[in-house]
Order: sequence, then C-alpha cells, then structure tokens
Amino acid sequence: MKLIYRFSAIAHPEGLGLIISSVTENGIPISLDELHPIVRKFFCLEPESHLAKLLTLDMLKPLLRDGMYQFHVQKYDQIIHSRIGNLLIWEESINNWHIGIEEAGEGSIYLNSIITKLSSWEDAQKFASCLRRGENSERYKFYENPTDEVATTDPYGKLEWSIGDDNDFICFDCTSLPCRQVAIHAVTNCETASFIEDFDYLIVSGDQAIAVAQDLIAQATNWCLENDVNFSSNEAHSFVEYVQQVTLVMP
Repeated sequence: MKLIYRFSAIAHPEGLGLIISSVTENGIPISLDELHPIVRKFFCLEPESHLAKLLTLDMLKPLLRDGMYQFHVQKYDQIIHSRIGNLLIWEESINNWHIGIEEAGEGSIYLNSIITKLSSWEDAQKFASCLRRGENSERYKFYENPTDEVATTDPYGKLEWSIGDDNDFICFDCTSLPCRQVAIHAVTNCETASFIEDFDYLIVSGDQAIAVAQDLIAQATNWCLENDVNFSSNEAHSFVEYVQQVTLVMP
C-alpha cells in the first residue's frame, strides 16, 4: 500500500510549523504514531531530544479536513505564553515566570531573561506592560504610566548617592516595584568627557537586590579607578543600606 506525503511549512510566531497531508491510496489518513517519525525527520529531531519527546498529541492540532494534520514545534524548550511588543513571557519553572527578549548569537536564537521570579502569568502580563525600552538603549525600564517621561528611578535628579568627585561621578537610585521586584539604577556623569548616560539599570527580585547593588557599586568603583577619578564622595555604604530598607518594607 503506497503512502503519499505532502509537506508544507507554515509561519508561526513561536517556532516552525508544518502541515502534513498524509493519505493512503484509499484516502484514509494513517495513524499519528506513523506520522511521528516523519515529522521528527522533517524537523531534524533526534529520537531522544527534548523536542522529540514533546511531540505528542499536545503539539498536534485537531485533524483537519482532507486528512491534514498540523504540527508546531517550539523554537525553545520553554513554551512562550504571550508577547507584548518585543517582550516574551514564559514559565521557566513552576510558579517562576520570566519576561525576556529573543537574542541571537553563535548561529542560534535564545531567550534572555530581563525579569525573573514572577509568581503568575497575570503578574508577568501587568509587569511587562509597564516596561519600555529607550530610543538609544537596549535597557527596558519600568514606568508607572505609559505617558511618563521619567522612569520610577532618577539617580541624577535626586543626586543622593554617588561615587566620584565633583566633575566625574556615578550616582545611584533604587525603588520597589510591583510583584516584589526592585529597580536599581546608576547614571554616569562625566563632565571631563561631556556626557551623562546610564551606567546600568537592573530589575531584580527583592532577595537579590542587596547583592546586585553591591556588585554595581564595585563596577562603579572600578570605573572611577580606570578613569583616574578621585573619591571625594563615596556614599556606597549608605546606598546599600537604603536598598536593604527598600526590601524590608516590600509587601
């Protein structure tokens, strides 16, 4: 009995799609079990690979008319649950939702997490809707309202914690965000070279905030040393104390 297979690739936002029309000479579709090896070969999947093991009824659309099956294989191990602009939302592990972006490197595409440890998809959706990327920056910042011109942190505007001297310094700010997240922001003011720009902007879970702040201060200290900047001001210790206070009062 001769089998006839007709393949056609379809576009899908989260991965590679495939439609197979597979019929016998009498027009009856063959079983799904018989289709699986064919699909694995089409997607170049090893039998023991992660994606091959996922190739079950969960990845199969209902049987379409004329004996046509539609398959969809994810780009990633994680299932992408939703997209908001360039941001993707997925569940990294149970009750650990991530917000991130797609990045390319070394011939592959991978997911880069921006926000981690969100407890639900609903929280991730709300949080992602408040993130905006600057016109000349790859960093996503948190804005309470879509029309806000300044993010929830403003190190240079407050100028309360800094490392450096009167001309060249790095200043810091920190604030709590929804879903037990913390924004830690540092801005470089370099009058010697006539520029002001973000040194770094990080959104981390509350239990990571102190360690991240300490690491950011170490990076700022290295910047001062590499650029021969004097330490006439150094509020590093008081900034870490402030970050600790922020995390202690988080709900």
